[in-house]
Amino acid sequence: MVKIDKVSIRNIANIADFRFSLGPVNVVSGKNGAGKSSIIAAISAALRGGSHNGLLRRGSSKGEVVLTLDRDGVPVVVTRRFSKKPSVLEVTEGGVPVA
Repeated sequence: MVKIDKVSIRNIANIADFRFSLGPVNVVSGKNGAGKSSIIAAISAALRGGSHNGLLRRGSSKGEVVLTLDRDGVPVVVTRRFSKKPSVLEVTEGGVPVA
């Protein structure tokens, strides 16, 4: 089973720098414009890649999403870097690069 343990988002949508850890049950709440949808969009973009038009924070040339996953006790780190060029994906499993 794979679960997301930690999320780090930098320069994505209206998020300058945001890091958080996840528990068994999580709730994303806040006022309009607080960044709830941006958190979900960042996680989705990190996992699937594809088009990221409009995902970078205004005025930023680079952004990054880092997901720390737990796959049956083995840490997997998914890092997706965004810029005006196609996104770059880096994946490590147990500290060893796999993608």
